[in-house]
Amino acid sequence: MAGLEVWNQLGFLSRDTCTAAWGLRDVTLETTYRLSAGHCFSGSDARDEWFHGQGAGRLIGSFSAEAYRDGSSFDGGYIRVLSDSDANSLLYLDPYHARYMSYVQKKNRDEVGQRVCLGGVTTDGICGYIKDTDYTANISDGGDIITLFHQRKATFIAEPGDSGGPVYTGYTMKGIQSAGNLSTFSTYSHIGYLTEYFPNKRVMRIGSSLAGNAGIDPFTTIDISQDLERVDD
Repeated sequence: MAGLEVWNQLGFLSRDTCTAAWGLRDVTLETTYRLSAGHCFSGSDARDEWFHGQGAGRLIGSFSAEAYRDGSSFDGGYIRVLSDSDANSLLYLDPYHARYMSYVQKKNRDEVGQRVCLGGVTTDGICGYIKDTDYTANISDGGDIITLFHQRKATFIAEPGDSGGPVYTGYTMKGIQSAGNLSTFSTYSHIGYLTEYFPNKRVMRIGSSLAGNAGIDPFTTIDISQDLERVDD
């Protein structure tokens, strides 16, 4: 579910925590994935397992691919999930509610001043406005500078752990949280760049035959209070 914690065990007492973004399906292989920030997977290989939830957590799958590199326009990567249910089109709102997402914004449809929200595990749902739709982000990464082009700059302030979080407005998926200045702005990668780096991947959404749930009314908030293991395990 988008907006929930995902993590990789780095050592006995250490873990790398990010936020899950949108579910994906490969249109050729018909396999399913969970998107997050590409920098969350930097240096990973296919043996790296990713978990969801607090405590011991629940294994959801293994690292598959990422596009985080100098000169990229998409700070995205994904986990090959063990169960198709972990690639659903739901957005976490709170421990009792989630929302089906219906639309995927095209990258030329956003503009300065548009409202955007972030579903990060640390900030837990904050909103702001777009300040720039073609921002060049220079990110300090282990002593190196990684330059990402065509990023979106927004006024919401993300915090550590929010990386990879879903950026959205209403029922429309718009991007994934990447980086930012912790006191003045954040940057995110627009979802429209997904297929430039992963041509066979498509975002799962209600109303799409890819999601297998085209008959569900998208304009609804569902009760997940009976599914707390999925949310708080």
